Amino acid sequence: MQLKKGDPPDACVEVGTHYEMIVWGDVEGARRKLRTFAVERGSNYVRLEMPAGGTLYRCPVVAPPPGGEPYALLPSAPPRAAGEVRLMKSDPPDRCQELGPVQEAIWFGDVESARTKLKERARAMGANYVRLELPTTGTAYRCP
Repeated sequence: MQLKKGDPPDACVEVGTHYEMIVWGDVEGARRKLRTFAVERGSNYVRLEMPAGGTLYRCPVVAPPPGGEPYALLPSAPPRAAGEVRLMKSDPPDRCQELGPVQEAIWFGDVESARTKLKERARAMGANYVRLELPTTGTAYRCP
């Protein structure tokens, strides 16, 4: 199980979001709960967007080399479904065309619902990639 601030490899598939509350400054305790939640949902990679929360991904794994990382990720990407929109923190590939800003309000802390609506807005613009600046605000792109 990896908790990282960067985007996962292309071969990973988003499986949801989750945010743990930090009680009395216990960030590590909240991260332990986040890891447990992620593993229970079949995730092996969490892109951290807050100290104890973010987007959960399921990534292909390979057997680690002796003494290597337990969750080595496959470098190749599977084909993506038509109309799928990726929400990423990193810049899009060079050949992508910027379409404009896209955002969605978060109501009552429901980040997952807001992200679903953000993807729908981006898809309506013709985008298949959104570079996130905030959890539900970013720039939409159309990538080949």
